[in-house]
Amino acid sequence: MKVLQVCTYARGGAGKAAISYHRELLKQGIDSTILFRNASLEEQGIHTIDEHYGSASTQLRNLKHKLFRKFKLSSKPKSPERYSFSVSPFDITKHPAYQAADLIHLHWTYELLDLPSFLRQNTKPVIWTQHDECILLDGCHCAYGFPFEAYKDYSKVFNTHLTDFLTKQTVHLTAPSSWLTKRLTEDKRTADCPVHLLPNGLEGDLFTVKNRSDARQSLGLPLDKKIVLFIADFLDRPLKGLDQYIKMIQLLSNQPNTEDYLFLIVGNGTVDGTEITLDYQHFEYIDGTEKMSLLYNAANVYVTPTFADNLPYTVMESLFCGTPVAAFDVGGVSDLIKHGENGLLCAVEDIEALGRNVLELMTEDRFLLRKETSEKAIGLFSIQKVTRELIQLYENVLS
Repeated sequence: MKVLQVCTYARGGAGKAAISYHRELLKQGIDSTILFRNASLEEQGIHTIDEHYGSASTQLRNLKHKLFRKFKLSSKPKSPERYSFSVSPFDITKHPAYQAADLIHLHWTYELLDLPSFLRQNTKPVIWTQHDECILLDGCHCAYGFPFEAYKDYSKVFNTHLTDFLTKQTVHLTAPSSWLTKRLTEDKRTADCPVHLLPNGLEGDLFTVKNRSDARQSLGLPLDKKIVLFIADFLDRPLKGLDQYIKMIQLLSNQPNTEDYLFLIVGNGTVDGTEITLDYQHFEYIDGTEKMSLLYNAANVYVTPTFADNLPYTVMESLFCGTPVAAFDVGGVSDLIKHGENGLLCAVEDIEALGRNVLELMTEDRFLLRKETSEKAIGLFSIQKVTRELIQLYENVLS
């Protein structure tokens, strides 16, 4: 069995999922390869589109597509989240990695996969993992704050290409969360496709329980504080909820003993410290998985007040490190957080409840059992377990 995974970027949740699957597929004896638009990883089986088109042609095609996007979006209102088109300047079926594969496993492929040409040229079974709602929202990756009416002309074209692809090819859809699996099953666009729940997996040797004091010493963090952690890739994305986190800090400033707290903010961007009423630190860039693991281990609680998410890796990573999580009850978050066991959930924008949950997670004994929290998460979401399920799906599709 030769499997090709296709993903635009080697970063983000989709890239992380593809790479984790790839490494474990190789360990379990599957001939696995990945095709990225570009990637700096030098690992067995990882390919980039310029291997077919050449470096100069790839750069020119990327530039033309960037200008195409800029022109098309210049007439539209600015959106807080990305909009993607169904076309790209690449035909992946011409790449040797595609031609050698028995099965194609698509991930987040926008700006790499050209749906019209793929529909015409593809001759292989397809599995398509949905890492967000894009195919349900006709090019919009998240409904939060999106100006749908202004994009209806582009969405109509996207929907036409998507419908042709899903009706003229046999495509198995997978989703990491029960929330998105249900959405795919019920939506008219995808209701006729086989849909499978397949969680993302995490490489357990990367995120493990470590001594909290040692982790703090390694990061130069105080040993005598109760540390609350917030992480976002880009802090200026309203979706990720930095504003909600800061509002929570402001509310908690009215609680006793708040001088014992330290609030960490991790992510690219700037933080307006004038709005933060308690002690905080901002880590703009964290280099490597090891330091991220140390951060989760240094924290007493991880907080993710996101307005929408699928099966967030940050929550999984925190639980693998034995650190409980406070979150809004959105999307697939509840697949990871079992309310009252390894974390606490509350309604979106209920800042008071979020703050209460943070305090409870730091004091209630049942949330302080870090080893048990980690073991349960690993049992459900280890990359070994999830990849075995993926291989079974591959075999079923090929048969």
